[in-house]
Amino acid sequence: MSEQMNDYIELGGMVTDQDAQAWDGSVNFPDPGEYLFEVVGCDKGQSRKGTPQVEITFEVADGEATGKRMKGWYALTERAIGRLCAVLNACGVRLDERGGFSTQAVIGARLIATVAENTYTVTDPVTQEPITKTNVKLMGEKALPKAPPAKKGSPSARVQGR
Repeated sequence: MSEQMNDYIELGGMVTDQDAQAWDGSVNFPDPGEYLFEVVGCDKGQSRKGTPQVEITFEVADGEATGKRMKGWYALTERAIGRLCAVLNACGVRLDERGGFSTQAVIGARLIATVAENTYTVTDPVTQEPITKTNVKLMGEKALPKAPPAKKGSPSARVQGR
């Protein structure tokens, strides 16, 4: 019995066979364009090649695409660190005195970014036939525009303590 149990995977009560929902593996990204995003996840990890990286999950926060998510993977290498810095700047997150940041400081930040779609052709290594592929990525991250200061005596000025 113990040998048969080696290939048993416990799902911890997440699902039962009555309520499991099948997923076909497809992903529903926002259409290309500019969106307001909120950061809903930020984790440190490693790429498949073992390179340290930061994985950030973005969720559309306004409009018809509200709730759609995208992920960005930012390698912690000299060559690629500028991409992560652009995202951090757009989120209003500054590096601390040691040159790092808390992943929790990024979660909840809002920024504007463009969803871009890139279609390209590669050759199948087995059949030598061309294959068309598409990838979707975030780019052009920027901070939200700052609201102009409230005029003295306006209701919002009183709320802000002016």
